Amino acid sequence: MTNLVLRWLNVLALFAMLLYSWVADARPLNGLTTAEISSRFLVAIHPELYALAIWGAIYVLLIGFVLLQFMPSVRKHLEFKEIGPWFVISCLLQSASILLWHYLYTVPSLMLSIALLLALIVIYTRTRSQGWSADPLVRWMVQVPFSLYLGWTFVMALVRISEALHEFNQGGFDFSGTVWTLLMIFIMVAVATMAGINFRDPAFIGTTVWGLMAIGIANSFNDTVFYTAWSFAGLLLLLAVSMLWGEPSIVRRKVLDRV
Repeated sequence: MTNLVLRWLNVLALFAMLLYSWVADARPLNGLTTAEISSRFLVAIHPELYALAIWGAIYVLLIGFVLLQFMPSVRKHLEFKEIGPWFVISCLLQSASILLWHYLYTVPSLMLSIALLLALIVIYTRTRSQGWSADPLVRWMVQVPFSLYLGWTFVMALVRISEALHEFNQGGFDFSGTVWTLLMIFIMVAVATMAGINFRDPAFIGTTVWGLMAIGIANSFNDTVFYTAWSFAGLLLLLAVSMLWGEPSIVRRKVLDRV
């Protein structure tokens, strides 16, 4: 597959995913909106619906990514070359997952969500083999978008896992209750901390902060979940801010580029 063909496949795959995401809620698919589907799964790990607005930021940045790949001065960077066909694969998985979720195929949708998560992990690690890029366009239009995309996909994968376990629960354990929700929060925080420190990535951490705050607001009636979610969100926010001026980091790298 030539680079030119791959670039246009990236454009078509993203366009299809954006169109499909819009139609799925505007039509809506199976007569169900996102809010109506979420209300069917009464699990406490569900973030408040306003948190889904982060998809807008992710989609805008991904549009910037596919446009940037047509700039000869930028697409020569390793961060572009290493992505290969994985972005197209991720778009197909995202679209298929949306379709199955709207038709209430919980387990198949979950499996595709996990496959999407794995595809994004491949992209994420390949675009950071040399740390943050010295080119600000690559940093902000390639690395940061996939930080947000992977971070939010991970948060939502935990939500989908909780939904599936709650729907098919036969053992009596409450997968919608406080104990399970706290476990999911701890996993979320642990992964964000490890990934953030390992890749010096405040964007990934910030996505988790966004999710934790929304989970806390959705559970404002449950003091244990509310204060746990917000406390960890505050700690992660401090970690993210401390990384902004670390070496190397997004902002600090920008300063060094001028020296």
